[in-house]
Amino acid sequence: MNNLLHLRQTSQDFRRLSSTFLRTKDSDGLAYMKRLYGYINQEQTIKKYIDEACAVSAFDCNNFIVSDSITGQRQRLNIPENEADHILAMYDLLDSIATQEQPFNFAGFCCSFYPSQTNRNESIQEFLDKAFKPLIHFIIDSLSKEMMTLERSTPQIGQYIEKVVGTANAGSTITSINYSIQPNELNNILNLLTAFQSEIEKCSLDKNEKEFVLDDLAKIKEQIESTSPDSTRIKKAKIGVEKFIESVAAKLTAKAIYANAPELIAKGNEFINSLGQTCPC
Repeated sequence: MNNLLHLRQTSQDFRRLSSTFLRTKDSDGLAYMKRLYGYINQEQTIKKYIDEACAVSAFDCNNFIVSDSITGQRQRLNIPENEADHILAMYDLLDSIATQEQPFNFAGFCCSFYPSQTNRNESIQEFLDKAFKPLIHFIIDSLSKEMMTLERSTPQIGQYIEKVVGTANAGSTITSINYSIQPNELNNILNLLTAFQSEIEKCSLDKNEKEFVLDDLAKIKEQIESTSPDSTRIKKAKIGVEKFIESVAAKLTAKAIYANAPELIAKGNEFINSLGQTCPC
């Protein structure tokens, strides 16, 4: 299989698995964690990223979880300053939980970090977010960087496809359209995307709702930075972002107001309009 195509499929599969994993509920047990852990270990490209980071770390993973000095009963994560140490600590924790053979009270374990009096699912998802999301981001970024490197090193053949300028990798079939985004246009879109993303991070929306739209934005960013953006993927992700903006606007009308809702809507519409003008899809 073409290396670039394999990386794209791996990235898509990993995003799907990690997104489901981060939304684990009490009734799910360790199912989604085991699924993600198995995929990381069987997918050689991803395992290579982790092994390379861990190889330069001498972090003692026993120091990753410590007792809270204030309560003396709760546990907390001791985040290492060095990224390689953090990668090693997160993978070691993932390995130790996912390979449990004895009955394991996963919800109880998560609640010892982030106790909730009313919702155990919130405690589980808060723990997964804090404990493993940086590892997920590291893997997604590593895949994106390798794809960009391959795209730059692959000869491009200019072609006209139904009056739209397109490109095809030499020796492969044409699978996507290149909109020839100019550097200044790309920088403008990325700046708008970052500003919109920042407003989403700040708002007090439902965690799952935020996770979905941030994932759509990551997909758009990955495609517009590519030398051969896939118009279908951009369109699907764009629809998801538009629905998110509509949802926030509806809640604002219903007086379910978030502090930064007007700014969030404005930044979102500005981003969508700029994307539509530069990448018609």
